[in-house]
Amino acid sequence: MSWRIADSKRLEEMYDLGQVDAVFRALYPNEMGPDLICDYSMRWIGSRELGDQSKRGSATIPVVLTNPQSPLGIVAREWLRQRNVSYEVIGEVDDITNAMKLVISGAAVSPLPGFVFDGVSPSLEDCTEIIPGGLDIRYGMFFDDKRFNLRLAMDIFELLQGELHRLTPPPATYQGHSLAHQ
Repeated sequence: MSWRIADSKRLEEMYDLGQVDAVFRALYPNEMGPDLICDYSMRWIGSRELGDQSKRGSATIPVVLTNPQSPLGIVAREWLRQRNVSYEVIGEVDDITNAMKLVISGAAVSPLPGFVFDGVSPSLEDCTEIIPGGLDIRYGMFFDDKRFNLRLAMDIFELLQGELHRLTPPPATYQGHSLAHQ
């Protein structure tokens, strides 16, 4: 088995073209998910300097998000709107690596997985959770049932969940994590 990591739109294209047999991606808010779904919580991470500015009552928080048509982009914007967070999108990115660069530079706040923040990347040591509360997003695995059966798909899904568990800090460290098993 080989793994490919790409932005959601590219993964969908690769899946539709038959270039990959299974896709594990974020789901749109009202999307009917596949049989294999898990929930994951992202954290709003930014530099400590941005955190200090927001505590002093800075009116608008600079954020970097995925594009407004992507699942994470839709969910993040709706989350901010529902909580009346005043924000300005200073950039749109396709992947976590680019978002992390802007977060590390102190330019913006972005929703990032907890495992990226908690010890995996030493470059994020000067960063903290800026906006309290996790951004919950659903992930689903789509697979080519002509190439392999549901049992094999479930094995792959369990492997992916195992990686999320391995990379996610224990609940005492990060209370926002919620992972449901299918």
